[in-house]
Amino acid sequence: MKNNILEGISYENNDFIFNFNNDKSTDIVNLKFQSYNKLFSTKNGEKVFYAYKINKEVDPKIVSIIKNSIKQLEHEPEINLMINKSIIGLDSLYPISKFDLIISPKSSSNLNLIITKKLKDKAGINTILANDVIIKNLADNIQVDYSKIKDESLKNRIIQLINMPSGFKIQNVPPRYRSAISNYLKFKDDTSRNIFNTIQQGNVLLIDDILTSGNTLLEMTNLIKSFGANDIYCYIFLSTKK
Repeated sequence: MKNNILEGISYENNDFIFNFNNDKSTDIVNLKFQSYNKLFSTKNGEKVFYAYKINKEVDPKIVSIIKNSIKQLEHEPEINLMINKSIIGLDSLYPISKFDLIISPKSSSNLNLIITKKLKDKAGINTILANDVIIKNLADNIQVDYSKIKDESLKNRIIQLINMPSGFKIQNVPPRYRSAISNYLKFKDDTSRNIFNTIQQGNVLLIDDILTSGNTLLEMTNLIKSFGANDIYCYIFLSTKK
């Protein structure tokens, strides 16, 4: 598959055509800055940055083709330019260096790995990098140190939560108890505690390379909200949702 820089991203004669100078109404994806990537969208309390979107009029068959093809073209200069431009766009809205934690999907996608590396390099050495599997394992391994709880009513309420059929899950703790209970938690190791504290106290950036249903991103945002996260941002490279 060859790649010519002509106009937007269009699909002609079984070939994707790229242009970063001009967009037209028939393009699959507009490459110039659009209204949606000049600001954050707010969804369920988190701020979402859409770098690129599939145009609504595009044939669903073409959407499927471009989803698969972009992941195969991750080393092409056009895709690299798209990624760099998107990072500049995000950084102009909120300095990437201010993110304390970046969470990416644990994926075999090279596109995802490239995006994550570029964002981490831009953020700097003080920003923690984790994947969604680490975060899920963190949730499953949090325990309660009862010896530190002096408030009997709080201790009894936690015991009730522990005795639920599903066992103790931090995400099942009612919001009114989360702040109080966070002082009595035990973690698998210092790294887990550090990530948990960062989620509670810092700015978190979630990454998704190709957004289709949005269910994976929603699951992760809900999970870190249960940790007490206050400032959640999402970076989506390409949204295929209509």
